[in-house]
Amino acid sequence: MKKQMKEALLPLKSSLIPLIMEIQSPKYPEWTTLLSLKKISISHGVRQVYDQGDGQALLFIHGFPLNHRMWCEQLEEFSRDYRVIAPDLCGFGGSDSVSDDAVLTMKQFSDELVEILLTLDLDIPVHLVGLSMGGYILGQFQKDHAMRIASMVFCDTKSTADTEEVKSNRHKTARVVLEAGSSSLAEVMGSKLFAPNTPASIFDEVKTMIVDASPAGIAAASRGMAEREDFTDQLQTFRVPTLVVAGEYDSISPPAEMQTMAEKIPDSEFIEIANAGHMSPLENPQDFNAALRAFLRRVELA
Repeated sequence: MKKQMKEALLPLKSSLIPLIMEIQSPKYPEWTTLLSLKKISISHGVRQVYDQGDGQALLFIHGFPLNHRMWCEQLEEFSRDYRVIAPDLCGFGGSDSVSDDAVLTMKQFSDELVEILLTLDLDIPVHLVGLSMGGYILGQFQKDHAMRIASMVFCDTKSTADTEEVKSNRHKTARVVLEAGSSSLAEVMGSKLFAPNTPASIFDEVKTMIVDASPAGIAAASRGMAEREDFTDQLQTFRVPTLVVAGEYDSISPPAEMQTMAEKIPDSEFIEIANAGHMSPLENPQDFNAALRAFLRRVELA
């Protein structure tokens, strides 16, 4: 009888091996990460969302052209005290993509986040953290859905619109990626994102995320960023506690520019993360997490 049971379990054991290997890979350092992923349906398709923990909701918005895994150093850490939500936006990670000629605007992404929150039964103000493109989306979210915000964290981003040169480059990126694939962008972007001496393992993980993004999703978001509005004039109207974070070596969103952004926001503070570039949550998670946790505690005690 024992021998029969053993033989019956062999196929199940074999099927679990790839799953266990995936969970133990650098993408998913803990069992809880993979088990916390869910697929939810919203009006424009299926989205993959990390959802773990209890308490006040803390929503992480990833940058371009990444996915929820860019927050790997924050997900488990903060899900001990908060309900952490980290979606893959349309066209990225495990979420549905779009057609090759689509445009994904910051407003579309912002409205998508509201749908995700409502689908997860979160019809209350939440803490939002956005990096780079995620910060652009957060600016739009503040404009359209301010009553849904408990606090905001802008990471390595900017409030200004693109110059004509940058807009042109974004449309060029869309064309190139559709022709040559996502891997073509991984090689181009890599050197711009990190501080000197950033470990190769971090660079490799970011490249993997870029390659995992659909070319159509990258192209659509690139076109959408080119169309985004300047929200600098709105900064003085923000009415929730706000943290502005910049990596010391960020050449895309320089610390001086982000500090100026923070000075325009009434209830804000600025933190510079040492030894980090444009990907400060990945490059120096210890300092980033400490800054975020201190900020959230201040908000809760206010």
